[in-house]
Amino acid sequence: MFKRTFRVEQFRNKSTGGSGLGFYIAKSLAEQIGSSISIQSKENESTTITLIINKTQTV
Repeated sequence: MFKRTFRVEQFRNKSTGGSGLGFYIAKSLAEQIGSSISIQSKENESTTITLIINKTQTV
């Protein structure tokens, strides 16, 4: 889910939208600020996306 992907054929974007970069970007941003993101999915039931943002203290 977090791999960088591209939709090469433009006709695939028309019905579903997007470029396939959303989760890749979210993970990259989370890691840059020392946080994490994960996905757990149960087929045909549910998907849970967890974002943990670590608070840092400045002195």
